[in-house]
Amino acid sequence: MASDFSPADSLSFSWKDSSSQPLQDSRQYPLLEQNGVNVGFSEIRVTAEDWEKKKPYQCTVTHPALSGDKTVILEKPDPPSVPTNKPCLDLTLKSPRVIELFINNKAVLDCIISGRDKGAVEQAEVTWKVDHAVTTVNVNTASGAWGLKGRFVRNSTLTLSGTSSKGTIIECQVQQKGGSPISETLTIGQERQSPPTVSIAIPADLNKMTDIMLACLVTDFSPSEIYVAWQVENGGYEAGITGEPVATGEKFSVTSLLKVSKVNWNKSTTYSCIARHGSQEQQKVPAIKTVNKKTEKPRVPTPEQDHLDTCNCNEEVPHKDEYNSLWNTAFSFIILFLTSLTILGFNIYHTHLKVI
Repeated sequence: MASDFSPADSLSFSWKDSSSQPLQDSRQYPLLEQNGVNVGFSEIRVTAEDWEKKKPYQCTVTHPALSGDKTVILEKPDPPSVPTNKPCLDLTLKSPRVIELFINNKAVLDCIISGRDKGAVEQAEVTWKVDHAVTTVNVNTASGAWGLKGRFVRNSTLTLSGTSSKGTIIECQVQQKGGSPISETLTIGQERQSPPTVSIAIPADLNKMTDIMLACLVTDFSPSEIYVAWQVENGGYEAGITGEPVATGEKFSVTSLLKVSKVNWNKSTTYSCIARHGSQEQQKVPAIKTVNKKTEKPRVPTPEQDHLDTCNCNEEVPHKDEYNSLWNTAFSFIILFLTSLTILGFNIYHTHLKVI
């Protein structure tokens, strides 16, 4: 991806494999311009086998403003190293689950214990404290299971009433057998909060497509906990395929994809991307953006939409730096998404995206 360049029509991309041989199966998208910023990007589809083997790929950008071609090497990154001085166990206390807080009015907190030694994880004792007092009410600690990267994981949850939990100090403490206790603390609802902005990117040329990939871009929110869902017409909610939030300065952004059929799109079926966040009050709807074939204006939700009664969305155009970060996020997630679909055998069409 290249951004903030001029002249706009003099940018080109090229790809080479690990043997420095040109790759033909690449696509350069038409330039995107918004708020005076030029953005261009190119993609290449690679096999999952080559990616897992860490084969490098060269992406070269050519432009008159450069003193020469600029090349970057892309390959599967190594997993982060584990410092030798870390405790036997790792502990993570997460903020309340957004979907539980706003849909079920409950503050459900997860305390995750993990380690490479299964016995140490199983024997660790978990203690919850609410406003510095030990509690055993509405606590559920699972037996554990093997997770990614050879780590055994246990999850302990604490459930509180959503209406009375704001400002509550929560501590999760874990006593390691033969070791020192470790703990994490948070105060519910005391983080600096910023509401999300929602936009939807749709393919600009749909003529040759049988399926359409809608990309929901959720930006400018803080803290990072957010719940993104899709709604077709006034039906139930669909999860879509949503990436992890990515930091953009002090705020976060996330991308969610939804695959829809060309037949339904031509029927002017409406698709809504909905973002629930801690900055939104319980009685108000989340940030929402709606698109269909006939209109690009957001639809006001009907009273029948469960828990989604009114809408007050922030539709401001992103600043230059925020826009660049947004498309970095969206582009990176789409590359990972297409790689995963290669494994699953889906047939995905690539095209230029239009943000609305």
